[in-house]
Amino acid sequence: MRLFARLRRISAVVGAMVPLALLAACTLHRKAGTGDVAFRLAWEGESDLDLIVQDPAGDCINFGSGTSPTGGLLDVDCNSGSGRLCPAPVENVYWPQGSAPSGRYLFWAHAHVLIPAEAPLSYQLQILRGTEVVRLIRGRVRRHQELHGAWALDLPSGRVSAPEQNRSAADSPCVSIRSGILKSSD
Repeated sequence: MRLFARLRRISAVVGAMVPLALLAACTLHRKAGTGDVAFRLAWEGESDLDLIVQDPAGDCINFGSGTSPTGGLLDVDCNSGSGRLCPAPVENVYWPQGSAPSGRYLFWAHAHVLIPAEAPLSYQLQILRGTEVVRLIRGRVRRHQELHGAWALDLPSGRVSAPEQNRSAADSPCVSIRSGILKSSD
């Protein structure tokens, strides 16, 4: 909400309306996609958290690769280096209705840029089936480049398992040194 307050103050000072495109960029998460399955990462502040999802075929969806051959799509990426600072930041990866393959999805929360004054920063990871939140995971990042996960979602059962049960996910190409994502020592 701080950003909207700043935009209103700026508008009042300069006597002009804030461009609608800027406001639209800040509210993109209200139109975040849903479908067979969606993964949604939400937090508060100006830090840049990233959502990373590996689909059953092993393809990665993240800030550097926003689509997968199986139809997955990163459609919202708030607080990224592109200047999209959102008042209620969200990252969203989803598969449209009828397109999500069966199998195991791995997903992580990554503190790409953690502003020290915002640490520890709380986040929520939601798993949606259609528009219904079927699982909510809460966490806190304390350091820049900290990585949490991998959690796993099995489709079509909807079973979610915790990171301790997914040790083999540490070898995923989605979070390797090559991918540019540093692994947490936690």
